[in-house]
Amino acid sequence: AAMLGIGARRPSEPEGRRTSGLRTWTPEDRASVDPTLPAGYASMGLAQLETQADRLRRTVQRRRLHPGACSSGEDAENICAHYERLIEGLERQMEHIRRSQLQRC
Repeated sequence: AAMLGIGARRPSEPEGRRTSGLRTWTPEDRASVDPTLPAGYASMGLAQLETQADRLRRTVQRRRLHPGACSSGEDAENICAHYERLIEGLERQMEHIRRSQLQRC
């Protein structure tokens, strides 16, 4: 079987339906998901999101302490900025989950 890339459409899928490595979504689904979150984050539970946000925070801290360890300092700053956008998206997703849980009570 051929591997599909991110965003590829399977021949059996209707037009407008796309697949990522983690889940299949339609354009309507996409509107409800934070655009800064990669595919799969929207389906994570609160504990998983918190763990991922903590990992990214530690990574940003480590890269800022040692900017030349993995790449040029400029690249490290761009990577940190990207991770910080992901963290913000994760925090919004966690807040959304917390509000949803409170509304159910």
